[in-house]
Amino acid sequence: RRLVPCSRRCGEWVAFSDLDVHLRDLCVKRPFPELYCRLGCGETFSGGAHRMLQCEEERLEHENEMCPLRLCRCSWKGCVALVRAKDRDKHRQKHIKSTGISVYPQPGVYIYTVPEKVFQLKVQIWGGGGG
Repeated sequence: RRLVPCSRRCGEWVAFSDLDVHLRDLCVKRPFPELYCRLGCGETFSGGAHRMLQCEEERLEHENEMCPLRLCRCSWKGCVALVRAKDRDKHRQKHIKSTGISVYPQPGVYIYTVPEKVFQLKVQIWGGGGG
C-alpha cells in the first residue's frame, strides 16, 4: 500500500486507495456547506471542517451583534419599540423630531417653519468652521 500526503494539507498520510474516502469523509479540512445568516442579510460563513465550530460562533456573533436585520430595543426613555438595527437612526429621528428638535446633517440652506405659539427658539450650530 502506497502512502500519499493529503492533498488538502491536513497533515495526514493516507493509503492511495483510501484517499477518496479520506477527502470526502475524514479530512479535517474537507469543505462543509456554507452557514448563512438566519436573519436573512445574506452573510455567509464557510471554511473547512476544522473551522465548523468557529464558523457557528462567528454566525452567532454576527446575528446577535452586527447583523443589520437584528432586532434592537429602542433606548429612548419610555419607548419599548423593537426595530431593526438598520432602521435605528430613522426611528430615533422620529423621537428627536417629536421634541421639536430639527437636525440638518449636511451643509446647505434650510427653511424652518416656527410652529404657532412658539415665542422663543434656541439655535445651536456645530462645525461651522469658524477658522
